[in-house]
Amino acid sequence: MPFAIALFFDTKSDMAVQKLGQFLEKEKIPSIFSTQGATPHVSLAVFEQYDPRKLHSVMKNLASSFSPVSFYLSSLGTFPGKEGVLFLAPVVTTGLLEIHSRLQNMLNNVIEGNWIYYFPDVWVPHCTLSMHLTARKLTKGMELLRKSAFSIRGRYNRLALVEFHTAPAAPVRLIYSVPFSGKNNEVKHA
Repeated sequence: MPFAIALFFDTKSDMAVQKLGQFLEKEKIPSIFSTQGATPHVSLAVFEQYDPRKLHSVMKNLASSFSPVSFYLSSLGTFPGKEGVLFLAPVVTTGLLEIHSRLQNMLNNVIEGNWIYYFPDVWVPHCTLSMHLTARKLTKGMELLRKSAFSIRGRYNRLALVEFHTAPAAPVRLIYSVPFSGKNNEVKHA
């Protein structure tokens, strides 16, 4: 089972994203919030194994070097292929790129099986709403959300480590989370 390090949102924006998921559910388009118990997030890294002590230290150090970072979910997207993913895309800011880059640089000798899609210069930041959609449901979901004219501003306020499954309707499990505290100016490597 893979693991992810993700950015979690402040309460208000978390609820706004979940509300979009509920809107999709009413239209018979399953959201990852109801089918998997997921929390709205933007994943920074996905991998197969990790050293718990080292990874928790990396996450604490990174979180202590940032105050909550503002975001704006401003567009819709999907990925090519059969996965049927519907997502919201954040505006890519220097703050988001810095968090991602610093984390990726700190993961050497801490994780194994790092998924290439999350490497710098390849990563597409996204907040997944639905997965495993048929082409018809994906198109319908995009059209519904496009017409809803959503606009979600908020803050990434914590780093979270979660375990997930690639199978539909398998639950997501929160393992560890740490709030951004902005106490340190430099990130210490584990």
